[in-house]
Amino acid sequence: MAFHKKAIKLNAGSGRSYIESGYAYLAKKDYKSAAIMLDAGTKIESTNGEAYTALGYSYEKLGHHRNAYQSYRSAARYSKNGKNRDMLIQKIQDYQMMYRR
Repeated sequence: MAFHKKAIKLNAGSGRSYIESGYAYLAKKDYKSAAIMLDAGTKIESTNGEAYTALGYSYEKLGHHRNAYQSYRSAARYSKNGKNRDMLIQKIQDYQMMYRR
């Protein structure tokens, strides 16, 4: 993680550094740190569908379902991958059903 911290320090204005750091935390199953980094990254790179998907997953693992729902909605808006987009639409629909109850 030292590499990612250094990259963020050197490229504070780059969303990619935060996003890559978020992916590294996600791989370690540190969902809280992943969410923090991915959230910061998506604020800079606001059209990165892949990062929003990872952010939604992190929030889901943390039990922050409203944040996960919002992240998945953003991911679907910016997703370029058709297969991934289908999964995102299903997640969004599942959350909509959950909130109707």
